[in-house]
Amino acid sequence: MVELAFPLAPWLVWAIPMFGALLIPLYAKFGDKARDYIAVIFPLLSAISAATMLPLALNGQIFHQQI
Repeated sequence: MVELAFPLAPWLVWAIPMFGALLIPLYAKFGDKARDYIAVIFPLLSAISAATMLPLALNGQIFHQQI
């Protein structure tokens, strides 16, 4: 088994978009542009978290963390 450089990455891949979806209506009050930026930023952060796990996946290594 391998340790990730950022051990919360698997959780952040799905948690960040969920958190962002909850915040989008709040940012919509500040304007359409703020809402649009938030709608792009949170999935981008999720993609970055997923990309941190890509080297492990390409090497066929397994990461398992039980919480």
